[in-house]
Amino acid sequence: MLYTSFVPVAVRFFRTEAGREPAREYLRSLEKADRQVCGAMLRAVQDYGIDAPGVEKRQLEGKLWELKPDQHRLMYVMVAGPTLVGRSWVQEAGREGEEGRPGRRTQAHEPSPRRRAAAKEVTEADVATRQRNKHIGSSLDDWLKEESAKDPSFAAGLEERFDKYRLAQELKAMREQAGLSQKQLAERVHTKQPSIARLERARVLPKLDLLQRVARALGAEVVVSFRRIPSNPRRNRVASASR
Repeated sequence: MLYTSFVPVAVRFFRTEAGREPAREYLRSLEKADRQVCGAMLRAVQDYGIDAPGVEKRQLEGKLWELKPDQHRLMYVMVAGPTLVGRSWVQEAGREGEEGRPGRRTQAHEPSPRRRAAAKEVTEADVATRQRNKHIGSSLDDWLKEESAKDPSFAAGLEERFDKYRLAQELKAMREQAGLSQKQLAERVHTKQPSIARLERARVLPKLDLLQRVARALGAEVVVSFRRIPSNPRRNRVASASR
């Protein structure tokens, strides 16, 4: 196993007094491709921690953080110890919506009074996680399983997007283990530092020849294989019934 400084966290959704989970409801409302983008980012945070390579984030106040899976939406989360609680989403269109509905980001660089209140609310809930606090809702894994059960292609697309985060994490861990800077690794690979930085920011899936050069420079090798995708039993049953 590679040495890594990343600390996994349990990703959960905040639950309101009425029993709703606004952040999860927002995810459900998105188109499939957007759900995959957001899901891949949250899975990277869950597997590798808030400092996972490629995860754009900003600490707003205390334990309140802002995550940015793409150019159009932000997620506000509370990170306390081994738990991350997803509070709400904001889209850059209209005003910030109530209970996680889409809205325009306001005062992007300073937490608003509403965000401070949300931070206090989630902090109290998070501290009491072990006491079965009612504000700690379902898990990210629950949502991902639900989406994959409804549409197996969701899981396939999610894996494709998550591969960029997985590669970035492995590359950064191996580079740091070798005691190399991005510039030093780039020199060994005969490329430029920004190319290595893009890989570690999970921005692109590199070409195979570049991956092989990076692997050799780190004393490793690239393993490429094919795996058959399991058929969808539900789809097969429907096809058989229609015959």
